[in-house]
Amino acid sequence: LDHKSKQNLELHIIMGAKQPKPDVELRSIASIATNIGSLALAPDLSFIAVGGFARIYILDSDSYKVKQELTLRFHFQVQQIYIEKDMSAMWTLTIKELVKWDLKSYSKMKEIHLKEYPMQSMHPMGDQVLIASEAYAWMYNLLERRRSTQVVLNGVEETRFSHKCDEHMIISTGYKHDVRVYASTTGFAEHVFEGHKEAIQTVDINYNYTILASGSADGTAKLWDLTKTDNHMLQSLKAHDQGVAGVKFVVFPDRIITTSLNGWIKIWNLENYEVLQTLKVVNEKFANIRQIQVTPDGSRAFFACWHNRTIYSHRIGTPKSYLICMRYFKLNGLLGKLRNSLFRDLFSFDSEWRKIAGIKATEDVEPIVAVDEED
Repeated sequence: LDHKSKQNLELHIIMGAKQPKPDVELRSIASIATNIGSLALAPDLSFIAVGGFARIYILDSDSYKVKQELTLRFHFQVQQIYIEKDMSAMWTLTIKELVKWDLKSYSKMKEIHLKEYPMQSMHPMGDQVLIASEAYAWMYNLLERRRSTQVVLNGVEETRFSHKCDEHMIISTGYKHDVRVYASTTGFAEHVFEGHKEAIQTVDINYNYTILASGSADGTAKLWDLTKTDNHMLQSLKAHDQGVAGVKFVVFPDRIITTSLNGWIKIWNLENYEVLQTLKVVNEKFANIRQIQVTPDGSRAFFACWHNRTIYSHRIGTPKSYLICMRYFKLNGLLGKLRNSLFRDLFSFDSEWRKIAGIKATEDVEPIVAVDEED
C-alpha cells in the first residue's frame, strides 16, 4: 500500500457518497401459484428460488419472472432451500423428501426419502448431508446412499422442531417455549434459552455464531449470547403485537429484521436496539411473512408472504462509511483478513491495518475511514 492506494480510497469515498437512500415502502416483485414456505438467493444474485407445495420456482433476478418450475414427487411444503456457493447444485427439503438439483439442466441429481422421521432441516457438507429431525440428527452419505452416523438430541421429552443445522450446531425449539442449541456431532445441549411466554416460530444466528435471535407468538424477539455458558439474554425487543413470524440478521452493517403475522416489518439497529424503519404490506390483514433473505452487502431484503403468495423487495440502504470500507478492502483483497474486526467496530482496526500494510506504528498515517454517516 502506497500513496496511490490512498488515491484509490479517495475515489471510493466519492463512489460511496452516491449510495441511494432506503425505500419508503415495500415493492411487490412476483407472485406464485402456491403458498410460499421457503426462499433463497443465488450466491451470485442471478436468481431467486421460491419453495411452494411440491414446487420450486426459479425467478430471474432482473425481470422477477419464473424461468423454471421444478416438481417434487410428494405433495409437501418445501421448507428449506440451500444453494451451493459454486452454483453447481441446489438442495430442497420437505418432511419426506430431500432432493439435490443440477442448476444447469434442472434435473434431479440425488433423491433421499426417510420414512421413519420427518425431516426438518438440513445442511450439505461435501459427500455428506446433515439432516435434523425433532429428536435425532444424522449424517447421510451421498456416495454410499445410507446413513453413516446418528446422534440423539439429549433431553428431548416433547415434540420439538429443528429450525437450523450446520456442521457446528442444531437449533431446536419446543412447546415449553425454549430454544436449545445442540452440538451437531454429539447431540449435547450446549445452551438452553428460556424467556418466551408463547411458541417460538423463528430463529436466526449471526455471521460469527455469537448471537442467536428467536421470535415468538408473544410478540417479542429475543437476542441470546452464545459466547457465554450462563444462557444470557442480551436484549428483548417488543417487536409486533400479533406475534413475530420471522427474524433475520443483516451482516453489514449490524441490523436485524423482524416480521409479523399481520404484515408488519421492522428494521432494528443492533447498536442501540432502536427501530430504524417500519414497513407494512399494503391492503393485507393477514400477511404472514415468515421468509426473509438479505443480499450479502446488506443493501436489499426480500420477503415472502405465505397468505397472498407474493414476494416483496426492499432497499435497506447502507451507511456510507460501511460502503467505503467494503469497497476499499475488496479492492485490495483484505476483506477476509480483517473480516472479524471490521464487523464489530469499523473504527478500531488501525493497528491491524498497519500490521497487514507493513506500516510502522510510529509513522504518521491518516485513518483509513474518516467519514461518518452524516458527513
